[in-house]
Amino acid sequence: MLVGMSCLSGTPRSYTDEQIAFWEDEAFPVLEENCWKCHGISKKIRGGLILTTLEGVLKGGEFGPSVDLKNPEASLLLKMTSHQDKDHEMPPDGKMSDEDIAVLAKWIEMGVPFPNADEVEPEGEIVHHGPDYEKAKSHWGFRKPDQVAIPDEKLGAHPIDRFINKRLKAAEVSTNGRAGDQVLLRRVYYDLIGLPPRPAEVQEYLADQSPEKFTNLIERLLKSPHYGEKWGRHWLDLVRYAETNGYERDGNKPQIWRYRDYVINSFNQNKPYDRMVLEHIAGR
Repeated sequence: MLVGMSCLSGTPRSYTDEQIAFWEDEAFPVLEENCWKCHGISKKIRGGLILTTLEGVLKGGEFGPSVDLKNPEASLLLKMTSHQDKDHEMPPDGKMSDEDIAVLAKWIEMGVPFPNADEVEPEGEIVHHGPDYEKAKSHWGFRKPDQVAIPDEKLGAHPIDRFINKRLKAAEVSTNGRAGDQVLLRRVYYDLIGLPPRPAEVQEYLADQSPEKFTNLIERLLKSPHYGEKWGRHWLDLVRYAETNGYERDGNKPQIWRYRDYVINSFNQNKPYDRMVLEHIAGR
């Protein structure tokens, strides 16, 4: 038995002599040796799973309840320890013996007898292997936007400019003067298509005196095939696109260019973000 650990108090549980004997002689040693060091008595409790209390065993961790008393063979604890669940093989340093797995199976079949006196109160930090969904829900991207008042018109003609200028004013930072046509033209070309304007395009823009010339310039560049090539690179970087496998098995991916072109064409088609995500999930 463990020494120096605080035990949990609670309503005493009634077990048969057979259940108590099996727990003390078989189940307890297996759990203590193979499971408790990561799921109860360590500084970091892996996967949110506590196996040092009956409540923790029944509740399970981030992947669900660890035991299924109605269908013991389907228990997650057995699937992981017997390496049937290839994504979550436990213990991580090697499979338990078949004898120990059989002990856990019988323990679950017996109704997971777990005397109060042998429970150990966990003191470590809960660590999640996968996403922390509760924490993710608090992200601003999943919260309903707050209605905010648009700053005064004196701060700018466009609402976005007003918000920016309000913060700049509060920080006592002054803005630069408006960019001239030639500077603005160069910035827009690099931002949208990643290429500089040709001399003839510069002269054409400078000679244009219409008030819509900047809007027309934006529309023309957004229709350029180079737009998708420029901005598709950011998506491809995010998904770690490469034309070889890399590392020690650096083989070519002869058909990967199809995905590259799909991303470029999606940007050029102005495909919505949610549609892109849906298509990626469908094609996975």
